[in-house]
Amino acid sequence: MNGKMILSGAMALLLAPAMVLGQAKKGVELHGHANNPLGTPYVDTNVFVTPDGNPLSQVAKFVTDKNGDFTGTLTIKPGQYVFVLQEQSPKDPKKEIDDSGPVSVSDSGDLTINFDGTRAEYIEKMSPEMRKQVADLKEKNASIIADQSKVKNLNAMLVEERADRKAGNIDQATQLATQITQGKPDESIGWFELGADQIAAKKYSDAVPNLQKAVELAKAGKKPSPEVQGAALADLGEAYAHTKQMEQAAQSYDAAAKIDPGGAYTYYTNEAILHMQLSNADEGASAASKAIAADPTKPLAYYLKGQSLLLKAGTDASGKVTVPPGCAEAYQKYLELDPNGKYAQEVEGILQGIGAKVPNGYKAKNH
Repeated sequence: MNGKMILSGAMALLLAPAMVLGQAKKGVELHGHANNPLGTPYVDTNVFVTPDGNPLSQVAKFVTDKNGDFTGTLTIKPGQYVFVLQEQSPKDPKKEIDDSGPVSVSDSGDLTINFDGTRAEYIEKMSPEMRKQVADLKEKNASIIADQSKVKNLNAMLVEERADRKAGNIDQATQLATQITQGKPDESIGWFELGADQIAAKKYSDAVPNLQKAVELAKAGKKPSPEVQGAALADLGEAYAHTKQMEQAAQSYDAAAKIDPGGAYTYYTNEAILHMQLSNADEGASAASKAIAADPTKPLAYYLKGQSLLLKAGTDASGKVTVPPGCAEAYQKYLELDPNGKYAQEVEGILQGIGAKVPNGYKAKNH
């Protein structure tokens, strides 16, 4: 042996395929994009590689993705080819959308083929009617995009406006709400927010017309929202109450409860609290009674009714405290429903003070 390895014929044949597999695969890496005259992508659209521009004589096919892009490897004989953009299921299989014209294809490297429907050359080939249609659609799309951008900005302002009101920055909130109404004067939300800011600033007379507008626009919208209408009507009721327009205030709260029955208890409870704060005994008791009717299982409304009627308490000739009918009963019902509630001890003391019976089932907390 001279130290050299000699391969047998069989071993050499076994190794030969491995040498072939290790060689680089030939072909052209194709990249491309296709968009229509509006600049939006052609999706799921065929790209045929043909020797003569006829899709029926294709030697390869690619399909655009959701972005209008197509990629792949071309392993075809080098030469001149025409790339044809064709719909997936055309009525006429020979009808094309666009083509590349003759393109030289080699056996390796990269090749980029784009179909740009916005190019002047392509637009000029269209009929006058088609050019007008494209121009109209471009104008409409531009308007839609501009409107979407405006809405996005206004929504960001809306978030900031609400945060400012919550933080007590009422002047800043009011300025933002005003800008929202100017940007979208046909939307109810801006007028609603502006009215809410003015209520927070105690500018009740200023809030009334803006909240009225919010109600009108919310009602006339394509998709009227009961919740938005209800909230605007309730705020309008509050503005009316502060400006001593009691009849209009009651009507607004009633309208809110009617348009949004699911929020009726909340609307009437808030109305009762407002009238208590304003020392409007009769209006507060009436609102509390409506809240009780909306949901007789919740204790707070009974407490509010008792508190409202207590505003009308007096004394008789002997100096004994007297309260209107229904006052003691409202307090007693509150204790029955919530014997350990937030106002339980207070209510117990009131009942004792007016000489009314404390419910048997009530057990006071340790003082």
